[in-house]
Amino acid sequence: MMATKNPRAGSAGASLSIAADKRNLTPNHPDKQPARRQFRVVLTRGLWRGCIVQVEPATCNHQMRSFPDYPAAIAFAEELAKLEGWPLVDRVGGAE
Repeated sequence: MMATKNPRAGSAGASLSIAADKRNLTPNHPDKQPARRQFRVVLTRGLWRGCIVQVEPATCNHQMRSFPDYPAAIAFAEELAKLEGWPLVDRVGGAE
């Protein structure tokens, strides 16, 4: 028996790769780098005199943390900002 070539074998693979290219959000240009996100550590007032430390834009590695008072929150926020090299935005102002 003689083997015959399937005429549709190549078209399915090609259409899948074209569809995958259309879903790709970043262009594959070697001379252009994707824009880097500007992260920052933000300290805000929480409920019942507490404080919240969060990273903007949000990341799964650094989730929002709540602290009972300002000194504990600012200590954590300063160390996180120093560790990651991100700016610290204090929206509480330290006033208790």
